[in-house]
Amino acid sequence: MADPAYFIAQIQVDDWDRFIGEYGSVALPTLMEHNAKILVGGPGATVLEGQWAGNHTVVLEFENREALDTWYASPEYQAARPFRDATTSLNNIVATEAFVMPE
Repeated sequence: MADPAYFIAQIQVDDWDRFIGEYGSVALPTLMEHNAKILVGGPGATVLEGQWAGNHTVVLEFENREALDTWYASPEYQAARPFRDATTSLNNIVATEAFVMPE
């Protein structure tokens, strides 16, 4: 990947069964369609410093920012969002590019 981009989510899942069954079953196929790589996806984050809200952390890698934005705006992923919103109470979500060393 020349210039990967990352989708990072800090989520508070309130209903795991519905989150996986409803949101997961719709959202996961969209990731495959858009060639996303799931780097992190689970409740196992350990806070080393500061405060971390939520009980589920996700980090997705995309080929570039355009690929990430295309996936996020796609009708297929947008159809999944109401399922996420219905089963969570916190959704801190960011998109960012990979670090590039300054010259």
